[in-house]
Amino acid sequence: MRVRAIAAAATAIALSAFSPAASALAAHDVTAPVISTNVYASFVVGSVISAADYRVSNDLEAQTTKVDQRMTYTINDDSGRICGINIFRLTYEGQSYPPNDNYLVYDDLVIHSTPFRASITLQNDDYFGQLGDTEDSTVGWLIYATDCYGNGSAVRVYSKPVVVQQDGYDWSGSSTGTVASTGTWRTVSCACASGRTMAMTTARSASISYTDTYDEDGEHMAVVMARGPARGSAAIFVDGVRVKTVNTWAAANGNRVVVFQRAMPAGRHVVKVVNLATNGHARIDVDAFMTN
Repeated sequence: MRVRAIAAAATAIALSAFSPAASALAAHDVTAPVISTNVYASFVVGSVISAADYRVSNDLEAQTTKVDQRMTYTINDDSGRICGINIFRLTYEGQSYPPNDNYLVYDDLVIHSTPFRASITLQNDDYFGQLGDTEDSTVGWLIYATDCYGNGSAVRVYSKPVVVQQDGYDWSGSSTGTVASTGTWRTVSCACASGRTMAMTTARSASISYTDTYDEDGEHMAVVMARGPARGSAAIFVDGVRVKTVNTWAAANGNRVVVFQRAMPAGRHVVKVVNLATNGHARIDVDAFMTN
């Protein structure tokens, strides 16, 4: 993806600059841990992105949102133990420098036996082009693990969410995605929505499709919808195959909720949300689509 290409072109991170000092036993083990993880962070179903609207305000705070993303990783080491796990926030500025405490977001100094498996959710607090070129813009995270002999290794997990509104408006100008609808929809204006608008329908089989081209296997996409007492269920199709039914009914209104996410294979794919017009709860509201 674009962000990954930028990261690859940046100066390589000098791991030795923040590796712990090797112990006297280091000579007996010079093999670094092996870290396996998802190259692109996944979105967190059930999480809520924050409201924002660049069209309303040029204030930087109005141009950002908070998006929860999850990394799942496994660490192996030939010694059978690891003595430290650090996760650093990667920024455009940070790509050129060894991560330091200013970028540290997770610090685990507990001794773990390997293979060690864990999952962590972190928050990316800006997601589109207006902030994407600034030095402190988050483009992902770096997982760094050390064994108990001072050997260290690291992997990058890329995360630069792009939000495309339900009407196809892309704040970043960087998405290749397009939005199309069938059936009867109307626009609902609400400060509670991402971009201050949602698409609402009560018509059975009315649909909204998001089409995008993914550069690599593992890039994720997500659907953001509203939930509440009046809302019902929708079917999610990927390339014409029904893969999920999402129920957007809830006892209380909730907005900007991630209701579906999926790792996509490389290539062009269509994700379609179809209203099932649930009896007594025929309404659904589509707010946005996200990719990373």
